[in-house]
Amino acid sequence: MKALLIILSALMLLTFADPAAALGPVDASAGLGLFSKYVWRGQALTDDPVLQPEVSADIMGFGFDIWGNMDLTDYHTTAEDPDGLAGQMNEIDYTLRYGASFPFLQLGAGLIHYTYPNLDIDSTTELYVAAAANILFSPSVSIYYDIDEIDGGYVQLGASHSLPLSPMTNLDLAAALGYGSEDYVNGYFSGYLPQEKALTSLGSGPTDLALTASIPWHPLPVVDITPSVTYTTLLGDAKDAVDGAGADKDAFFFGVTAGISF
Repeated sequence: MKALLIILSALMLLTFADPAAALGPVDASAGLGLFSKYVWRGQALTDDPVLQPEVSADIMGFGFDIWGNMDLTDYHTTAEDPDGLAGQMNEIDYTLRYGASFPFLQLGAGLIHYTYPNLDIDSTTELYVAAAANILFSPSVSIYYDIDEIDGGYVQLGASHSLPLSPMTNLDLAAALGYGSEDYVNGYFSGYLPQEKALTSLGSGPTDLALTASIPWHPLPVVDITPSVTYTTLLGDAKDAVDGAGADKDAFFFGVTAGISF
């Protein structure tokens, strides 16, 4: 709860600060998302409603983000807290990044440090590089490599397109396909295997597919409110492992995010 209070305080400071006087050349933003569940790369990590705050700052191409997840129900329980983690942060991610824009191309690179307060999960770190083309369907590729706990790679191919609905908003459609190395797939999905198959090695291959539709609305120039719906499904050995354990290999969830930027 202390972490949530810090993040919400940062949201309030960003909301009421004078951007010209206080922030200078820094571009800052803050957001708060409410989702029916938390799904990450096809894995349903929390199958109940969650709150996801985020703050970001950018200057001269460099950026820093803090993102968090807080369960709103007792979905997760621990021996120390049998009543669950409702109202407590169970993931906080820190990202350092750099990006550059060209006429037809956007490039980026960075580091993401994942931490899991209140959960018995070790923190880990990924390095990534990304590229997106400013052409029809905005094709993109992002390559992540976990240099800590997983020691494996994950590649995500993406595409998106906007359809105008009115002078005020668009319908944004996006698709993302993930591919994991053998170490990545085993690191995240071997835990679903039954005990008699604990030594089985899962193979590399496609791991997940996500389809998202959203409608961003800008009631004020610095404010955006975006409802969205997403369908995800696991693929390959990841799907087989999760399905064999009786867990959800498919997920459909919806949510809304509200953000402010300067």
